[in-house]
Amino acid sequence: MIIKRSNGTYLVRPADGHGGRLRGQTFKTKRAADAYKDEMKQQIRRGEYIAPERIPIFVEKAEEWFLTTGNCRPGTAANYRVILDNWLLPKFRTERLDRIDVQTCEKFRAELFGKTGQCNTNAIIAVLGRVLEMARRHKQIRENPTDDLPPVAAKAKEILAGDDESDSGTVDPAKVLNADEVALLLSHAAAGFDRAFLTTVALTGMRQGEALSLRWSEVDLVGSKIEVGRTATWARVLSAKAEDGTREKPGPMSARYFPTKTKTSKRTIPIPAALVSILRAWKLQCPPSSADLVFPAPDGTALHRSRTLKGCLRPTLRRAKLRQVNVHSLRHSFASVLIMAGSPVTEVQHLLGHSSAAITLKVYSHYFSKTPTDSIKKLAGAILGTGPARHKKDTFTVDGNVANAPKSA
Repeated sequence: MIIKRSNGTYLVRPADGHGGRLRGQTFKTKRAADAYKDEMKQQIRRGEYIAPERIPIFVEKAEEWFLTTGNCRPGTAANYRVILDNWLLPKFRTERLDRIDVQTCEKFRAELFGKTGQCNTNAIIAVLGRVLEMARRHKQIRENPTDDLPPVAAKAKEILAGDDESDSGTVDPAKVLNADEVALLLSHAAAGFDRAFLTTVALTGMRQGEALSLRWSEVDLVGSKIEVGRTATWARVLSAKAEDGTREKPGPMSARYFPTKTKTSKRTIPIPAALVSILRAWKLQCPPSSADLVFPAPDGTALHRSRTLKGCLRPTLRRAKLRQVNVHSLRHSFASVLIMAGSPVTEVQHLLGHSSAAITLKVYSHYFSKTPTDSIKKLAGAILGTGPARHKKDTFTVDGNVANAPKSA
């Protein structure tokens, strides 16, 4: 039914297919009113029509979705909570889900990119998409508008005079200690925990969570190797809001252990004799730990990662008069020293636990590109015969005997 009002607008109330009428919609033109009526008829016929009263507002669906993240790692769930509270709820809290269309998502994404950058923008839009996808599965909206949004690309940066043209996704050498600086750092590390922990991270390239979850049963001091199979994570996860807007008070932060970051992160790392000696000495001093931890807190419990930075690395850097870096930078130092020493990329990949050599090449491309080799000399020798790579005469094998190659026709 289309009714023309006295003000010149058109009220459309299509039949619902069950003898009743749908909620009316007003349009300025007859053409728009007819198009809406036809579309509603098609939706009802296909069983796709969703009554407005069945469509929740964003905050309701977002909190319902957050309850499903209970099986995630605590840190992951905490990140989701931050994204909801700081970005999505302030923008869409009372918005009905069917009014969040592709155009709205694109505009919101552009606003985000100007405020928080590429990676955070993609992460926020991903959470928005998961909330809307749950609503689609529950048949509360017809489609998920974020499905039509490609990941936002990094902003093109003009190269100006004096700029470093290296890939922004690579490790910045200015933030990584070189081999001499790592040696200086370790020489100023206090005996006991500090020296054992910093030397272990520097000479194995382990992630901080991997080192802090390491057990003595995974350290083979006879075979000179360490088995890496798990990682520690810390997070205070906030619960979903109750109907009165309150949340349960988060409990104390404690360590929880999970499998390593990826399947390839589970690996065996050989350790040098110097590290074996340091770990033997540390094992005699190590506080008893019910979890058999190699690097526990003084009371034997799991050590929080902030302790290794504030109480261990930073004081050691100050004593060594080195620039401030974080614990993870020692992993980068480990990789960069190996690369500069000519280690094959596949070996570096395995020791770091990367899922592919492509990741290693991308992250450390600066070091690979700056590592001098004699490749050009070998090339000239192979092609021009100026080195040992080229024989004076080409040969081939006939029945196991080497003979001169025949001249080409």
